[in-house]
Amino acid sequence: MIFTPKSPLASGDGIRVTEYGTPNPIGPTAYFFADVLEELIFHAQKHDARGILLGSAFLLPETAAQNFLDAKSMNRIPLLDTPDYQEVTAFRDIYPADNALDYAGYLRRIRDFKPPRGQQLILGQVILSPAPKQPMLEDLMLQRTYFGMPWQMTVFISASHTRPKVFMLSESGEDWYETGFKLVASDDAPLELT
Repeated sequence: MIFTPKSPLASGDGIRVTEYGTPNPIGPTAYFFADVLEELIFHAQKHDARGILLGSAFLLPETAAQNFLDAKSMNRIPLLDTPDYQEVTAFRDIYPADNALDYAGYLRRIRDFKPPRGQQLILGQVILSPAPKQPMLEDLMLQRTYFGMPWQMTVFISASHTRPKVFMLSESGEDWYETGFKLVASDDAPLELT
């Protein structure tokens, strides 16, 4: 997979980029657009549910240039398999389920849940609940089975406007770690998370 070079969004010109949590030490930084996060928080008020996060993934221009130079010096095609950052711009298939096994059954039934080439990427899964929820082993197993790319994530969102918890697979793919994220909002309509 080849990711497009692009500079990340920064505060200014009417937008505010706020960092939450510790920056990702080994994987891509996730940028969430406030309107998407607000809709997911709204869905979390109703019931426990799960869904698929969509968006785009990018390389920093300097990473792309270095990868190209490295590939040229070794006379091979550049391998760009892990993005530097990703933008969560949409979601789909919100399914009322309070556990990973029910959602895995749903994903098996819809079978081809991955978008066709050229459309938004599947960036991972989202787990919605009225109250904050702790990750369980079944959630990790679901991520490893259906969202196992090194740049895909599992995000826990509750209706309480608390900071979402973002988890990514470790380099070995056997465990996951919690990481921070960045929130992109309009200066005129900021989203406050506690």
